[in-house]
Amino acid sequence: MKIINILVAFVVAYLLFGSMAAFSADGDTVKVRTIEFQDRREGWYEFPSIDEEFQRILLHFTLRCPPGKPCGEWDYISNVFVSHYFAPSFRVNGGSPATYSFVKDTAWSYERIQVGGVWETKKTAKNSTVLYFYDIDSETPTKAVDSMIVWNLYYDNYEWDASGKATDSTLVEPDSVVTLAKKRVYFNDNVTIRERFELMRFITPYGNGLNLGAGFTWTLDVSDLKDMIAGKVHLSSPNGGWGDPYDQNDQEDLQLTFSFIEGTPPRNIINRHTYLNYLSAVYDGNFESKVPAFDYTFSGEEKGAKLIVIQTGHGFGGNSDNCAEFCRKEAFVKVNNAQTHSQWIWRDCGIIPVFPQGGTWIIDRTNWCPGAEVVPHEYDITPYITSGSTASIDYDMEFYNTPWNPGSNQAPVWVLSSYLVTYDDYNFETDARLEGIIAPTNEQMHLRQNPITTNPIIQIKNTGKNPISTIKIKYGNNPANLAEYTHEFVASELLNFGEVATLYLPYNNWLHDGSPNLFFAEITEVNGSADDYASNNIGKAFFTKNTNIYPGKFVVDLTTNNSEVLGISSPYNWAIYDANFNIVSERATTQNSTRYLDTVNLPEGNYRFIIRNPAGYGLGFWFYNSQLGLNNGALKFSRDGATIRSFAADFGDFIIHEFTVANKPTVISSIIGDAIEFASVGVGESKIIDLILKPENNAGVIINDLTLFFADTKKFEISEIIGNGAAFPYNLKLGDSLIIKIKFTPQSVGPKSGQMRISTNDQFKSSLVYNLTGSGTDGTGVESMQTPSFSITPNPADDFLTIQAKPSEGLEPSEGSKIQIYDVLGVEVLTVETRHAVSLQKIDVSTLPIGVYILKIGNYTQKFMVVR
Repeated sequence: MKIINILVAFVVAYLLFGSMAAFSADGDTVKVRTIEFQDRREGWYEFPSIDEEFQRILLHFTLRCPPGKPCGEWDYISNVFVSHYFAPSFRVNGGSPATYSFVKDTAWSYERIQVGGVWETKKTAKNSTVLYFYDIDSETPTKAVDSMIVWNLYYDNYEWDASGKATDSTLVEPDSVVTLAKKRVYFNDNVTIRERFELMRFITPYGNGLNLGAGFTWTLDVSDLKDMIAGKVHLSSPNGGWGDPYDQNDQEDLQLTFSFIEGTPPRNIINRHTYLNYLSAVYDGNFESKVPAFDYTFSGEEKGAKLIVIQTGHGFGGNSDNCAEFCRKEAFVKVNNAQTHSQWIWRDCGIIPVFPQGGTWIIDRTNWCPGAEVVPHEYDITPYITSGSTASIDYDMEFYNTPWNPGSNQAPVWVLSSYLVTYDDYNFETDARLEGIIAPTNEQMHLRQNPITTNPIIQIKNTGKNPISTIKIKYGNNPANLAEYTHEFVASELLNFGEVATLYLPYNNWLHDGSPNLFFAEITEVNGSADDYASNNIGKAFFTKNTNIYPGKFVVDLTTNNSEVLGISSPYNWAIYDANFNIVSERATTQNSTRYLDTVNLPEGNYRFIIRNPAGYGLGFWFYNSQLGLNNGALKFSRDGATIRSFAADFGDFIIHEFTVANKPTVISSIIGDAIEFASVGVGESKIIDLILKPENNAGVIINDLTLFFADTKKFEISEIIGNGAAFPYNLKLGDSLIIKIKFTPQSVGPKSGQMRISTNDQFKSSLVYNLTGSGTDGTGVESMQTPSFSITPNPADDFLTIQAKPSEGLEPSEGSKIQIYDVLGVEVLTVETRHAVSLQKIDVSTLPIGVYILKIGNYTQKFMVVR
């Protein structure tokens, strides 16, 4: 990659670009930095020559909040304009019209007046003007070389009616007519003519509370507007806010960069014709007359054509549908009065990457959103034009004539820039370009899809003449061990020239832990063989590895909000997908104002969690909260009551959250909860309770140490620790257990309490804290304790456990008609009918995962463990 900073001196630019041309190769990138943070948002900049060939030209629009200041509060239109300046051959009346007709003698004005009751014609000499001439081929093309006193054309030979009103007149013949000639110059002064073109449009974000960090970058392909940014160019980007439009401190701070990727484009550009030059047209019944059709004559070498339209709607409050900012309308392209394309002028704002914002960012708008680039609409009209002939080209909107009320409201307006770009023939018969990498990548425009653990997402564009039916791709982060995938397009949906397909690639073990965080993707075959241009087949993206590692068993804790205040039922649904695109857990429907605790139990692997709100307001939105009484919902992942991951409510349309389930150190305790209760124990007597700790999986677990608090005076102590090893830390492998015997020996009457804290390397419970309670008695106030009338063996169990009734003749009917088994989250996992006629009952627990369970018969419960 080759980098060019701001180039002001032409000689420096010449040397740099000259040396690059000598050593450049297809795929090399020339970077041109124009506007820098804190510089004025305008200036002259050097770009590559119009004669250099590039596969693509990308514009990178980077914003940050000004140093020491917040971002701008409101959503303003911000543009990138390119200005070309020309020296005129003449100038008159403060401008340079295409032609100017004049007289060399005095011009007169006439009026009818009454003098003594008689009508007379009064003749008054008009002011002269100066006509300046310039030698546009000289070294000083805007320095006048000649001038003359002239008069503008005027009317004479007036005829008047009886009231003195003119009824007819004659335009005098000009003494001379001059026709404008102009020549491109690379400076601007008060003589030069400016032709300004819109290269890009952007809407600034709502800045209240917004943090763009070191800068947030949006990227847009401007390859078709290559002629605008060739050679020395004046470029400006007014910020749209109050004050000086080019001051970096009045709104967001801008850095503007261009990437010129060397190589052969899909088609070579022949011409760019400006159709609509930043036109602001009121949307009413006369809209079509404001955006009339135009005729274009295609030369013999012009084989293809594309109409590019940059369009946004503005103004609301004065009509029933809040047009033109919030009304979804359809646009049409016609060639020779026949419709060729249609397009909804609309954008879903709930999916933009800069969120949340301190404003109404989630509300969809007419092809724009606060804090987002305006994506141009492109209409390829190649099939509808003929080289060497003239075509009528028209752009129109659906008819709209709703009256609007002025006052504080704003008229509905479409702001339009449009260009017709023409091309020669296709450069490739069969070719595909790797258009972009959506995931994995650190590119900020794709933050919502990253970081990932599952399926890479790429975009492919057909840059050849022939439709694409199959495409083969290699991908991964280890060049020596890449995954492969062949995608087949169905016959009815072949990828035609200029079309882009988004592909979700199979996981295929593309991610290698020991390899760099650089994702590589390459197109190796198109339609069964190598395509015509290998230089556009490769894409690379730096990425951040996903570090979300969760246990296989956790709870998706979702609380929905009161969406009925918006007039709708609960719109929420969620699903967890594995790396093969299979749904492994989901909640497809929800009710308003309801809490859902869904336990998921996932094997080791990589997963994608998606929660969706098709209505686009997340689990809450401040504007709906304050104006309509909406309450925020909530979403988190939890395990054993502890939060693993929580999610913000203001997310718009969806959250994508990828994670890995892996065997990380996880401890299982034989005591559920944080209470160890000794109940009543006689003074001077002792009672021992066993706490058994085990690893849940083959990652094992380390018990680092144990601390008792307030134990000496309350007489809680550890009487024995049984495990592999003589002292802390105890390193437990799967199948091992650590038995901690806790003894309570009260020395006086009354309640006693203490605390025990155990340190582990459990990923979610690094400290196990137990509250120890008991009561000393003197023999007269011993609490009666219910003892279960059954026992469980073996405990821990593997495949089967046996319940032995007490008394031996069997379980009493009063002790329940069924045996229920619950996991630690309180979910019933197994139910067996009790057999009252026998004292021993065997239960198959082989289907239960390793863990701690509670067995319940009637009002009696006992804990047991399953280990293997």
